[in-house]
Amino acid sequence: MNYIFTPEQKVINDLFGNDVTYIIPEYQRPYSWDSLGKSDRNNQVNVMWEDLNQAFADNPKDTYFIGSMVLITNERTFEVIDGQQRLTTLVLLFVAIKCFLKSLQNEQLELDTKLIRFRDDVIQNIDLLIYNKTIWGALETEKKVKIARNAYYDYDTVLENAMECKTIESVNLKGLSSDQSEIIKRYFRNRDYFEDQLKEEYLYDNIFTIKKAEKLNDFIEFLKNKVSLVRILTQNFEAAYHIFEVMNNRGLPLSNKDLLRNFIIKEFDKLKNTKPDKYTNLEPKTKWLELEDVLTDEFLPRWVESMKASQQQYSAFNDLQEIYNNSYKDEFQSPKIEQLFNDLKQDAFYYDLIVNDSIEDKKIRNKVRFLLKQNHKYTTNLLLALFRFEKYDGKSNDFVLRYIIAYERLIFDYLLGYKTRFSKNLPYFFIRILTSFENKLRTDEIKTKDDLINFISKSTEEEQKELIKKELRHSNFLDNDIAKLLIAKYIWFLDYKTADDVVEQTLDYDKATLEHIIPQTPEKNSNWENDFSKKFKAEFTYRLGNF
Repeated sequence: MNYIFTPEQKVINDLFGNDVTYIIPEYQRPYSWDSLGKSDRNNQVNVMWEDLNQAFADNPKDTYFIGSMVLITNERTFEVIDGQQRLTTLVLLFVAIKCFLKSLQNEQLELDTKLIRFRDDVIQNIDLLIYNKTIWGALETEKKVKIARNAYYDYDTVLENAMECKTIESVNLKGLSSDQSEIIKRYFRNRDYFEDQLKEEYLYDNIFTIKKAEKLNDFIEFLKNKVSLVRILTQNFEAAYHIFEVMNNRGLPLSNKDLLRNFIIKEFDKLKNTKPDKYTNLEPKTKWLELEDVLTDEFLPRWVESMKASQQQYSAFNDLQEIYNNSYKDEFQSPKIEQLFNDLKQDAFYYDLIVNDSIEDKKIRNKVRFLLKQNHKYTTNLLLALFRFEKYDGKSNDFVLRYIIAYERLIFDYLLGYKTRFSKNLPYFFIRILTSFENKLRTDEIKTKDDLINFISKSTEEEQKELIKKELRHSNFLDNDIAKLLIAKYIWFLDYKTADDVVEQTLDYDKATLEHIIPQTPEKNSNWENDFSKKFKAEFTYRLGNF
């Protein structure tokens, strides 16, 4: 069967055009994106905010692509087959801007009539973006994104309340299941998360200034006119679902590695044709074969992000081309394609050290194991940049160890709760520090490698040790993933202490399970319930020693 579809790129302003309506059908899963977690699996809202905010900070004039949607179209009404999470979250972001501005008191506006007028104009324009205006005897508004009521709950009313800047108390949660309550809370929690970020970004000492208003206005314009999606339109469910399956299960026809292979062969072929005397024996396809076995699809995005110190924007291959064009220059003895080829080959060795557990030095290897389990993607980016900088061979290396320790300290800040969640800006900051030092952009503060380590270390080693000891003794760990990781960290520490002539035991972290010794919910009349007081159980059930 031929499936007819129309892909079209739309900036947000056009996506929410006049009289457009998006219906999230009743068979769709409920809203699931969250801002509560501490990993990319359960804090998609945090990731969206950081991506958009970073893209705006880097270059607000560039178009920023955030994904695709698959829709069944009926003139100006669209049934959402894929993309409802992103669509709903975008609505909540604009709502958060409106709620942020509505919450400002006159004394926070410097008593400036311009700011009051700005606030009112922005609120009105956001309402035009997220609501359709209809006239039925009187002016009314309808949401542009609607949720079809399913057999379980009317989440459309919840979304409506969130869009009107109401609080969670506006919804009656009595009699609802825990899953339903959690879904409802998610709408308000995610909106409030955005609002908190806006307050942090756009208030100066709790005051909304002209300068901050100008920056917020630029950010809104960036969101509306530079952030884009691909809207894929079909006429029926069968076609829409087929496209959805292809996108999610089969992927793109050409992978990043496929595209790179064509690029490497083409560039070496061009080199051979322009300088035939010098490169008579050059075989472009043979050059690629030297890379084929060492480069993986996952290596390429890690490589470009370790080079850019930022997230890839479109695809790893597109970013690689940009790096190639901007950072590599032909030299007399070394054409830039040879430079890129050699860098990829060398960095593939560093990548193998990281992901295949090939580091010879036990202390560094165990620290890398811990950091990779905390966050594989961004830790790999950082380690790749670090190993490249130091030309690390996998053996003992004081600078590599001290740099990893400095990064690890900040990771403990996150795990122990000093920071609300892991931010990818942290490893990118560490990469940028290395890049600046390598390019001799050194300051009076950072002249040597020791200065560099001291600059990124937030506290002395002894202070950090005491702080960690205190938290491990007295903190409750309600997140099993964090508790499991901290216990694994201790096992890797013991492994480092093991003498080389003793047979090593390996922890299979992914198969290891975490159990409570004192159970969370002991059976009635069991020894666990009778022999331990409520006070004791409340105090020790979630301590690390109870796992």
